[in-house]
Amino acid sequence: MRNKGAQSSSFYDYELITNGVGQGGIRTADEILQHGWTRRGAPRIDIWSPIPWEFPGQELRSWNFYIHSLDMIEALLSAYSLTHDGKYLGPALRIGLDWAEKHPRGSEECSPMAWYDMAVGLRAYRLGYLFQASDQAQILDEPARSVLWSSLMDHCAELMDDAKIAFHSNHGYYQVAGQLALGRRFADVSGPMAALYAEGTKRLKRMLHQQFGPDGVHREHSPDYHRMVAETLLGLVRSSLVEDQDQQGLVSEIESALAWFVTPEGTITNFGDSDSRSMIYSGDLASQKWSTPLMQAVASNGAAGSGWPKGLKVFSESGYAIVRLPDAGAPTDTLRDSYLAQTAAFHSRTHKHCDDLSFVWHDRGQPILIDAGRYGYIGKTEAGSKLWKEGFWYSDPMRMFMESTRAHNTLEFDGLNSQRREAKPFGSALVGAFEASGVYCIESRCVQHNTIVHDRLLLLRPGQWLVVLDAYGDTENHQHDVRQWFHLAPGHNAVSHPDGFDVALRGGGNLLVRQLLEGQTAPGRVVSGSQDPEIQGWFSDKERSATPSDALSFVQSGRSAGVFATLLTLSPSECFSSKTGRSDVTGRQVKSEWTDQFGRHRISITRGGKLGPMARLLSRGSSVRYTVSPAGRA
Repeated sequence: MRNKGAQSSSFYDYELITNGVGQGGIRTADEILQHGWTRRGAPRIDIWSPIPWEFPGQELRSWNFYIHSLDMIEALLSAYSLTHDGKYLGPALRIGLDWAEKHPRGSEECSPMAWYDMAVGLRAYRLGYLFQASDQAQILDEPARSVLWSSLMDHCAELMDDAKIAFHSNHGYYQVAGQLALGRRFADVSGPMAALYAEGTKRLKRMLHQQFGPDGVHREHSPDYHRMVAETLLGLVRSSLVEDQDQQGLVSEIESALAWFVTPEGTITNFGDSDSRSMIYSGDLASQKWSTPLMQAVASNGAAGSGWPKGLKVFSESGYAIVRLPDAGAPTDTLRDSYLAQTAAFHSRTHKHCDDLSFVWHDRGQPILIDAGRYGYIGKTEAGSKLWKEGFWYSDPMRMFMESTRAHNTLEFDGLNSQRREAKPFGSALVGAFEASGVYCIESRCVQHNTIVHDRLLLLRPGQWLVVLDAYGDTENHQHDVRQWFHLAPGHNAVSHPDGFDVALRGGGNLLVRQLLEGQTAPGRVVSGSQDPEIQGWFSDKERSATPSDALSFVQSGRSAGVFATLLTLSPSECFSSKTGRSDVTGRQVKSEWTDQFGRHRISITRGGKLGPMARLLSRGSSVRYTVSPAGRA
């Protein structure tokens, strides 16, 4: 039966909820029409041929998700909204009808992605616009109208079901985005659609406060998911689907926070499930894509917008601390900025790696210490299996490595991964962050394996050196074998030294890695691109990509408490010497002195609080005294 009300509903332009740049969509649409559609290097699909809706297997799970999201018609609908050229709408309608005919609500006969939560949200607003635009263009006959409207009502019912909404994860934002866009488009002609729109406004407010900290950072442990959600929220604002001024202000705060998670190389900081995505556009495109001056500036290398992330930024509620400062010798060359970012967050199991207190470091125009990356969501683990109980959603060996403790710049106890599934999330493990005499300090503390307290203090002298001070103690005096891991960016070449490691940096220059406390710690060997006896020394910058990279470590064996004090200095070895440092057994009092090409350095550290499961709550923080004099002077 003809739905006359749907025909007369208010017409809105296509919602760019994924925050694509308009004119770029036309170029993409033309490419799809001529050469087919692909995503992340997956097999290309000729859109003039039958679409492969069937699920090909776990190895192509993400590809099949994009297919059922109708990602291949996104650019076509955007291009039609801008040009009203029927060459874009016709093929989109054919694909949308084919999907709707074969996939009534609840059907998973050909693919579990057909009614997957996030796919439903993305597909809902695409089908909604497709229905209305095709009707307005008079290319929608009665049978097609009936099929599409029935599918839209299926999507309405699915999205109204609270039990189907992923309130806890970023998927929920895409569900609510689709809900708002679909509901608004037909609210004046359909009671269920009006209810869908009203419920979406309530859900969005709930999700914003549930999934973001008060400091504007997403709680899924992965800056690239922060980016994705920020783009979706901005798309909602620009489509006038978010009209509440407080919510609009929070969206701007979320976008500004994202600017701190862009490295000097212009990539997203790849904590957790984040690829090393380039965030750089031309000035014009950056201005179109982002709304805040800070993000526009960072996304264009200063060609647009205004301001710059500079100094120490602490996201205390979310659990991140970041230092970014210009090179004193080239202050306008942002590629040479010093950049230190630490993750100290555990809010849920969602996208959480075994990376407690890990960090990345960029300096002198190149990445130095990296996070392993994401690799891909490959090989679903079976519920109740050993891997599942250890917190792994995916069973592919390289993917499991990327999640493991030994893939991150942190402490590994007894060769085990830090707990995730059976551990209570601690929220933020940050204790404090401050600057003292030109040294930037970040202190954090968490509990590992129920009884081991891990204290970490990062001390950065931008452009010169980094000290990583780790103290650990078992509250039940159990002994442990402990390894402190460091992962170099691909292209750096490390060789072993009796006291640590010498590194030739790929962009020129040297890095010395030394222990400042003698007699407690032994250096391990350099491991790169290893598959046996275990996977180690790999970096993944994108889907299914793994590049060998040097992994370094220091080891302490059979101890219930201990201290690592590791210096990483950007100095040639011939300029380096050190005196034996001193520390108490808990690492609460540490003194060290060394000489390198930057001078003679003395550090005295006094750490507050006490060891114990509740140590973070009792901490008074640390104090650091630092002096430097020219080499050769007392």
